[in-house]
Amino acid sequence: KGVKPPRLPLPGRGLRLSANQTPITNLAEAVAAAMAWTRTQYANAPLAFFVDGLDKLDPSSVDEIFGSGVLSLSPCPVVYAAPLALRYTVKGVGLEPHFTFLTVHNFPIFDQHRHDRRNVAAFADMRELVGKRLAAAQLDAAAVFSDGLTEGGLIDDAIEMSGGVTQTLLGLLDSALRSAVVRAGSGAALIDRAILDQVIEDARKALALRVRPSQFELLRRVQATAQQP
Repeated sequence: KGVKPPRLPLPGRGLRLSANQTPITNLAEAVAAAMAWTRTQYANAPLAFFVDGLDKLDPSSVDEIFGSGVLSLSPCPVVYAAPLALRYTVKGVGLEPHFTFLTVHNFPIFDQHRHDRRNVAAFADMRELVGKRLAAAQLDAAAVFSDGLTEGGLIDDAIEMSGGVTQTLLGLLDSALRSAVVRAGSGAALIDRAILDQVIEDARKALALRVRPSQFELLRRVQATAQQP
């Protein structure tokens, strides 16, 4: 705080660069220099380099970043997020001796073999998560949901739609709360059945737009067999 670090020469957005090209090597050197500079500024205090957003990239793009050596040249521990698919690539397996892997799973809200059967414990965990988020925002669950955070209520329907993905659940609830605020005006903002059903329907339509027609048959097979072909 209060100290402006060196500016990193980030490669151009949208460019596909190999590990030995100048923009990549410049970036790798700048990362190392920034870490060394920061260590000097803070009297050799312990440092950790957090790289966020790699989980938004496809595995082939992340694979290029691994291969470039940008992260490995940093003179401090590096913590970063990457897609789970990368863990099973050839290069991902080759990184095992050098990195500690922590796999963060989604909440398993359905039984592994009966995808129409809810996992009670996982639903309870996600309700608790929502309760903590509301408390942190100084919001009363009873003032947000027409039935509070009751088991089997509106919140559980939102959890089911999320598929156990925290970010998706919070996005659904954010959309529902915005709709409730608009409808209520200056009154109490309650998420009721009508609002949640509309938000879920909008989310389903948005997901369907991202699925190619050729993938629908594959999804039907997964739904019918509860197994990945």
